Amino acid sequence: MPASDPDHEIDSAETPRPAATDDLLRRSYRTGAVVALLAALYGWAQAGSAGGWGVVFGYALSFFSLWTVHWMVQRMIRAKDGLSASVLLLFGGKQIVLLALLAGAAAGVVRGWMSPFWLLAGFTLLHLVIVLKLAGRALIAATERPGPK
Repeated sequence: MPASDPDHEIDSAETPRPAATDDLLRRSYRTGAVVALLAALYGWAQAGSAGGWGVVFGYALSFFSLWTVHWMVQRMIRAKDGLSASVLLLFGGKQIVLLALLAGAAAGVVRGWMSPFWLLAGFTLLHLVIVLKLAGRALIAATERPGPK
């Protein structure tokens, strides 16, 4: 099928283009970082340093996990021959780094450096930002009215 065949093109109104999805994720990472900083300040004020560090560490876990999945999916889509060695290496490395980060989080909670509740709040921030951005897009698309023809 030729790439310029209009009968087989994807309708961008129904299916988001990869560039639009990529832009949404990149903007969500930025917005999530700002929200995480504000939440860390709030956590620090409410629960002391354990709350602040919990939010920061939780957001870092969430960001690292989602960013590596985002990067690996992009690499797999672009690769014509299937999985490349760099994707497999990153996948293995991601698991080791996540294991170390989770062990560090557990040690921080046990020693009282982080609050487990604020850690969970920090982890969910990025997911919440993405869901709210998608809900906002859907709401804007639903309220747009077609102009007169």
